[in-house]
Amino acid sequence: MARREPQIGDVFALRRGGGGADLLGRVVSTSAIVGPTHGCIVVYVYRGDAPRPRRDDLLLPPILTMRGAWSRGYFAHLRSEPLLPGDYFERHVFRDAQGRFYDEEARPLDAPEPGEAVGEWRLFEVEAIETAVAAALALLPPRVAREPKAATEQDGYELEARPPSVEEYVRLRREAGLS
Repeated sequence: MARREPQIGDVFALRRGGGGADLLGRVVSTSAIVGPTHGCIVVYVYRGDAPRPRRDDLLLPPILTMRGAWSRGYFAHLRSEPLLPGDYFERHVFRDAQGRFYDEEARPLDAPEPGEAVGEWRLFEVEAIETAVAAALALLPPRVAREPKAATEQDGYELEARPPSVEEYVRLRREAGLS
């Protein structure tokens, strides 16, 4: 069966190795230009697994890529949806290796606006996307700390959610062999 060509508005899953949950992504342009290469794809990769991904949920700045992520199975098409206002940025800003800024059609830009997401003006192969996603996920704070399991009487201890008193603190340090 022939693979489907990515289309504007497509929502896809990133198939990550290592048992990690799939992340969602979205195609926001299929006509970007990077250097001499036309027909590049601008994608967003989102944090978490929101059923309706929004631009405010980006894990990474916009990424420029080609069809390789789909043909290699790293991106798997889930559904097609029209892009609505608020789903995408009106302008995409990318920085090249020399620090110059460009839009998705290779037009030079002045400095980005405050708070504007700035991507790299280069084509990301699958391995580079995987590396960027892994690095971004490593920097995210844990979602929600789980409540500790309550100790039972037969465990021989009781869990109290409070700092130790001065006497308890000194005793604990002494018993642990600390000064």
